[in-house]
Amino acid sequence: MSLHKANKMEERKRKISKELKLKIVLKVESGEWTNAYAQRRYNISSHGTILYWIRHLKRPGITLEQQTEVVMAKEDKETKALLLKIKQLEKSLDDAEFKALAYSKLIDVAERELNISIRKKSDTKQSRK
Repeated sequence: MSLHKANKMEERKRKISKELKLKIVLKVESGEWTNAYAQRRYNISSHGTILYWIRHLKRPGITLEQQTEVVMAKEDKETKALLLKIKQLEKSLDDAEFKALAYSKLIDVAERELNISIRKKSDTKQSRK
């Protein structure tokens, strides 16, 4: 098998989450997207794939909209968790920047008060071992 064919097969085997499948099916069913547009947008290889999803994702007594609401609630929860993580990382970054500034000031004071050179000069050559 050629490398090109192997790459093609690997692309086809790409897993699409149930949440994304539901989103695609809902958009196609509502007429917001065409089947062809969804195929291009998500690199879906076959026209029949989306039709298969439409047939198999429908549950008796539960509309696609209701299924999508459940999925959206899950995504909303994940989004909130990610936003919280971003805030924590921003705080950690602020703390690290403050610490770096404090160390820099400490070195400045030590160099001035003790009259010694602590910072490495940029033109200093490395010693060979």
